[in-house]
Amino acid sequence: MKAIGGLRQKLFWTRDRFSRNVIGNNVNDIREILNNYSSPGSKARRADLLSGLMQHATSTTPFYRQFCNFTSLNDFPVINKNIIRSNYESFRSDRFKKYETSDVITSGSTGVHLIIAQDKRKQDRNTADTIYFLEKGNFKIGNELIYVRKWTKALRKPALLAWLQNVTMVSVTDLSDEYFEKFIRKLKRRRSEKGILSYVSALTQLCRYLDKVKSPPLRCNVTSIIAASESLTTYCKHSMEKYFGVPVISRYSTMENGILAQQFPGGTSDFHINWASYIIEIFDLDEDVPVEHGVLGRIVITDLFNYAMPMIRYDIGDLGIMGTDENGVPVLKVLHGRRMDMIYDTSGKMITPAVVWELDELNGIRQFQLIQTGKASYTIKLNAENTFNADADIILNYKKHFGQDAIITIEKTAEIPVLESGKRKVVCNNYDPKALN
Repeated sequence: MKAIGGLRQKLFWTRDRFSRNVIGNNVNDIREILNNYSSPGSKARRADLLSGLMQHATSTTPFYRQFCNFTSLNDFPVINKNIIRSNYESFRSDRFKKYETSDVITSGSTGVHLIIAQDKRKQDRNTADTIYFLEKGNFKIGNELIYVRKWTKALRKPALLAWLQNVTMVSVTDLSDEYFEKFIRKLKRRRSEKGILSYVSALTQLCRYLDKVKSPPLRCNVTSIIAASESLTTYCKHSMEKYFGVPVISRYSTMENGILAQQFPGGTSDFHINWASYIIEIFDLDEDVPVEHGVLGRIVITDLFNYAMPMIRYDIGDLGIMGTDENGVPVLKVLHGRRMDMIYDTSGKMITPAVVWELDELNGIRQFQLIQTGKASYTIKLNAENTFNADADIILNYKKHFGQDAIITIEKTAEIPVLESGKRKVVCNNYDPKALN
């Protein structure tokens, strides 16, 4: 089995050599920049990438031409999805014909879909980023990658390509107990080394199933588990490690850009930023000014490689806290997800969404969702076992977080619906935070 994985790896890199080592050169560039972040060479390379992007954007796109006299990144405004949608054609570079680019469509989890054009150079960089960060997650190119996500028609790989890349496509819409039973049997039969890349909610469903059938630890040669798109919970992390025997790490990425940051096995909970392909800044919650390390703010990125549709100082809509690691390299210390899904207590103070994950520790709960419906009103939806009877304890506990005047309603449901993206929204805020004052 190892021989087949090695053969696929050789085929991949042989094909790349015939394509002028485009992917290989990008992977080497990423390694050089990230592995030597503080070196003069790395600093110069990152500066050149940023300078090249700003020069290109101000000379080839209508939106950025007004900033042609820039002196630094600080001269550019913060943009967001709404600004791009309202000025779509003015963000497109006139150096690229439409047939020379490919469109990437966001999931629409926060509203209307966003379409971003990407050029071939950007797509190649994304491929190289994927290889680098998979390797940092203990995954070897050529091994089987079990990829669990919403596989739309546009994203699904042709059968031959999936075989060549050794990708097993698992749809989140298929995850029943019957499917998990067959899935585990297949894992045990295929003894070759394999990795799992999945939404956290899908991994959690798998863990709940293994709990229910009282499964012992599995021996199926999984060497890498990467959780993406959703916050990694303590329950999911510990349960996956218990059943599969390898650490679970979390990845931070977006459809419109690519891999922004990732945790590494055996280290801290820090998210190591992909400085080789992006500039990441943390901005004040209300003003377009950067904040210092240790302060919660809006995550704003500059994509260094998408020349077809430059995105400079793009407000993703997520919140985070930046700090430094033991080597002095800037990292994301905290990721809080969408600002529109932050929860506020009854006095209007923003509280960490991590409090909702306390429900993850209770036996008998399959799925849950917290919704803020008013200044002091909250609904907790529970998909739980019939024997679950801890409603009063939950209300008492969450009053400590939200305020003793909080009105908390427990609503039992047979299923928490998934979004169009295939993910489940764990936290929702249906009340305008600005009205909380």
